[in-house]
Order: sequence, then structure tokens, then C-alpha cells
Amino acid sequence: MESLQLTMGIELEFAVVCKADAFANITGVTSLQAPTNLSAAQAIQHFLKQAGIASHLFHEVPDEAPYDTWVVDSDGMVFTPAEEAAVPAGWERHHIELQSRVFSLRDDWAAEIRRVTEVLSMMRSNYHCAIISNPSAGFHVHMGNGPRLVPFPTAKRIAQLFTAFESRLDQMHAATRILAPGLDIEPFDCEPETAFWCAPPSFFHWNFNADKQVLPLDDRIHHPGKENVFNWTQRIENSANYERLADLNLVESVCGDKSGHHAALNFENCEEIGHLGDAIVKRTIEFRQHIGTVDFRTIVSWMAFLGRAVRFCHVADDPDFIFLLTKATDTDFTLARLLAALGCGNDLINHFHRMDEGEEISCSRQSSPEVSNAAFIDNPMAADLIARNDDEQSEEYEWSTIVQMCGTKFDSGYYGLDPTAAALPLELADVQHLLGVAMAKAQLQCIHENTVLQPESVARASVFGLLAKIYARLDNALDTRPAVEAEYEAWASQD
Repeated sequence: MESLQLTMGIELEFAVVCKADAFANITGVTSLQAPTNLSAAQAIQHFLKQAGIASHLFHEVPDEAPYDTWVVDSDGMVFTPAEEAAVPAGWERHHIELQSRVFSLRDDWAAEIRRVTEVLSMMRSNYHCAIISNPSAGFHVHMGNGPRLVPFPTAKRIAQLFTAFESRLDQMHAATRILAPGLDIEPFDCEPETAFWCAPPSFFHWNFNADKQVLPLDDRIHHPGKENVFNWTQRIENSANYERLADLNLVESVCGDKSGHHAALNFENCEEIGHLGDAIVKRTIEFRQHIGTVDFRTIVSWMAFLGRAVRFCHVADDPDFIFLLTKATDTDFTLARLLAALGCGNDLINHFHRMDEGEEISCSRQSSPEVSNAAFIDNPMAADLIARNDDEQSEEYEWSTIVQMCGTKFDSGYYGLDPTAAALPLELADVQHLLGVAMAKAQLQCIHENTVLQPESVARASVFGLLAKIYARLDNALDTRPAVEAEYEAWASQD
């Protein structure tokens, strides 16, 4: 097994709303650094340095070390009409993307991120500015392997895990990140434009077509004879390299042409030429689904979860990994059970999952007190802007809305899970047996065909294909054994 020295970087998108002279005459700023009246980006960079955090403005980043410091860049967060109307006359809007340095797991990255969020909190209280985020902003995490690519088998597993368990992982996100683009039913019939900066794996699989033709709507909705989630994990397994894996996110759909940069899970940074021909290849897998935030606990909890998930994908044995994926078909296999299976501790599980679904979302999912800043604003209109934004952020995690959206998406079959099907009736020993049979067949196939494919990958793809056929035949009102036995016998007898 190739080694994995996990590294991480984050991008925080938000807006600073402030008086035109909010950052005038700041102590410690020399004329060589910036004008006397700083922009919000210049102020953030200055205060980060004061806090002992190495940082640059985007145009000052050294070419030889682009990821060694925090970077303050511009962004394009879109204000809603109500937000625009609440901005006081003469106040400025500064759209910020704050990019972290590359963290190693050995770093105390959580402590450093806390210092960054404390800097933003200080700016709110001392300089009477509003720092807000909304559904048009994102919080993106890049996961890498030091200067190298994440081993490709691990990358395929990451894609398979996030595809198979999209229905559970959606529950970790804000309501506006539970997406089913192009699905013409409530509550998905009017997708916001922001849907396509974080479209889910299911969207790309339903729209995948080798001929690159736009599929009609009916061909993207699950019904007997159509693809299911195990056809999708098989397609991922059959990807020969990072370029082919990234190509799964290239679709022409009723929603327009889309690519990895429109996806919740983006592999384009691992291609040899980089995204859009970038000179610098990041060599990272990008997780793009999370809504924008500057809340410390929200940031570090999502990063910690991703670290656990990626490490599980790297170290799990094939039988254990595939057996876990079969649990996606079991509606009793909750988000909490998935998080535990991935090695998450109780604190992380409790942050993302409420045990009592009769109550509103746990206070652990709300913003920390430091995020609400209306009390520091000395302008009534700006204070109203902040109060409205606070309310909207809370509404994003209202559990009843999340349940409704996940339920609608599940009932439609959009997740690749059939609401009328029984769970796959397999145990770990069954998966071990299937892999053993598949491996013996794959080794012979690779010898006869003189292929460069790895027998292990061929075997996994074969098992996923069998699981897809079995799952397509399961009915929750019937005994599952005949379907399993029939498909197994046909599969095992194939040359």
C-alpha cells in the first residue's frame, strides 16, 4: 500500500460590510505596506500578521511557495435583494476568499484556525463591521498527500463512499446544499444558480452518458431497469486514472455543461495539466459541498470528519470497505452509525447527528456566539442586516427542512437507492466470499487478455456489478433469497 501523509487546506468565502473609513489609521501599518485607509482584505492580512499568522494578499504570494501562508483573496459572494437593501448608504461590501496554508495532520491546525476566527471576531467588535456568509458562499476543503497525489485506489474509494452514502452525508449539510439539480419536483423544481458550484455525485451519474448527449428527465429518475448506486460505484472502479475519474464529472445536462468545478467532490486538481490549464497543479481532492461559514467549530468539525473519511478509505480492507457500502441500502443504517464506522469519536458524531429527531437541530450545529455580531454594529440598518443573516443561517440547519429535502430526494430515487427495494441481505463473510471468487476470475482474465489492469480492481468492479444486479431485483415485500441466489449463480458461472 502506498503511504498517505494527509495534508489539508481550506477556503473560506464571506463578505465584510463596513463603513468606507472603517480601517483608517490602524496602528502599526506603515506607508510601505498599504494606504492609510485599508480595504477589508488589507485589514484582515494586517491583523493576521499581528496575531502571528503568516499571510499575504493574493497578488503578493511568492511563486516559489504559494501554499506556505494564509492568502487573502477576493471572491464573488452574491447578496440577496434583501441583503442589498439592508446595506446602509455609504457602506462598502468587500467579498473575501480566505485561503489557509497547507496543514499537515501533525500541525495543531485547529488552534491556528481558532486564531484566524478570533481575528475576524475582533474586527467585528472593534471596527463595527459585519462579516456575513450566505448560500452563495462556500467553505471548501482540499485534501492531499504532501507533494504527491493521494494514491489512486484511495481516491476511487473516496468517490465511492461519498456516492454510496450521499443520502446520509446530505444530513450533515445546510438545506441549500441538499441538491437534486434538474429534478422537477418540490422542493427541487427551482434550483438556485449556486447549486452548480456543489452539485452532488448523483447528479453526474444520472447525467453520465458516454455519447455526451443530454438525457431526458425520465432517464435520470430511478425506476426498474435503470442504474442504481452500485452501477455508479462500479463505474468509479473502472476509471483507469485520475483523468478518467475527473471525466465522470463532465456532463451535458438539461442544466447545462458541468465539470468538476461545479461538483461537491472535485478531482480536476489531480489532472496532469491542472484545472483550466493551471501552471501549478494542486494535487488535491476538493470537497465543495459545505456552505460558507467562519464559525470555528463548524470549520474544524467538517475538516476532522473529512480526515477520518479519507483515512478510512486508505486503510480499510476491500471486504470491510465494500461491506460498508452495502449498508447504504439499509435505511436503519443511520448517519451516526456511518460516522462510527469511519472512526469518528462521540464528540464528532454528536456534532453532526441528533439522536432525538423530535427536537430541532442541536445547538452544536448553530453558529458560535462570536459569529453573531449585530450587537457591535452602531448603524440600525447594518444591525438589521446582521440579524437577518443570523436568522437565515439558523434556518439553513432547521431539521424539519433537512428531513423533508432528504426524504423527497430519497423517494424520487435520485440517490440511486430504490425506496421500494429491500436492503442487501449480505454479511461480511458473504462479501469476502464474493471477492474471493471474483479475484480468481480476474486473475485469469488479466492473464488471458494481457491487460495492464490490476486484478484487484477488476475483481472489485465485478462484485459491484453483481451487487447492482441483486439490488435491482430486491423487493421489500418479498423474500430476498431467491433473487440473491439467482444472480449469484449466474455471475459465478460466467467465464
